[in-house]
Amino acid sequence: MWVRILLPLLPLASTSLLLGCTDQPADDTDQPGACTIQRLRVNSIHLPRSGTEAASLGFDLDGDRVVDNQLGSLGAALAAVYPEWDAEMFLSDRLAERDVQWLALIERCDGERDWRARLARGADVDVDGRPEIVDDGAAASGEGSIAADGVGLVPVGFFADGGGFADDAAWESGLAFTLSARPTVDGDTTLTIGAAVELGDAALAPAAAFLTDQLARGSRFAMAIDTDDDKTISVIELRASPAVATLLGADIDTDDDGTPDRLSIGFAVTARPVIIE
Repeated sequence: MWVRILLPLLPLASTSLLLGCTDQPADDTDQPGACTIQRLRVNSIHLPRSGTEAASLGFDLDGDRVVDNQLGSLGAALAAVYPEWDAEMFLSDRLAERDVQWLALIERCDGERDWRARLARGADVDVDGRPEIVDDGAAASGEGSIAADGVGLVPVGFFADGGGFADDAAWESGLAFTLSARPTVDGDTTLTIGAAVELGDAALAPAAAFLTDQLARGSRFAMAIDTDDDKTISVIELRASPAVATLLGADIDTDDDGTPDRLSIGFAVTARPVIIE
């Protein structure tokens, strides 16, 4: 399948990003010069709906010159089988309604090529429109167009929710967190993000619920997964399905023991400046 695409051997361009920054000092005193942090709230997401998009939205997360986007490919495969599958729409709606507070922070210092980025889980407990950071992981850093090797927070429970069934964000710490950023003409910022995540049962439950719904509609694909013929697709059956298991297999070795232990994911988001408490 089209899960892993060879990267060109050309080096990455070192073009600087042009990002608007707020006038707030950074908390990193080790870097010389004045530093600014751009604080952003994610307000929409774009997920792959084809193999080509899965490749274009992925990064080489493990240094093997191959684009990694396993979970993006799973979503694209389900979208190919079921036109009703639309995890992008349901997650974008949650972001727009601020049911999910997802934050990004981009730091730059005057006179320095190095820049840093964080992807954080937020909350707005007092509902004043100014979210608080719950967990900001660990910064990705870079000198060119890409910051890499961080830990970013990802609500993976909504990435497998193509039918709006999820009730658990199932936040995960995405290892090998990688990010590129570019401004849009309307003042927003487009972030392309990659990470290696664990996909637990809570994250897969919405996909099982979606397929159960499709089973009731007569889906032959879902019938093949319902091996016990109880008219319900369980997470166990989903993991055991040969048609799905390949795309649920870990493809990133994050602890260098020679065995892949996490799934790659790649996607794009649009983010807007926000005041963070």
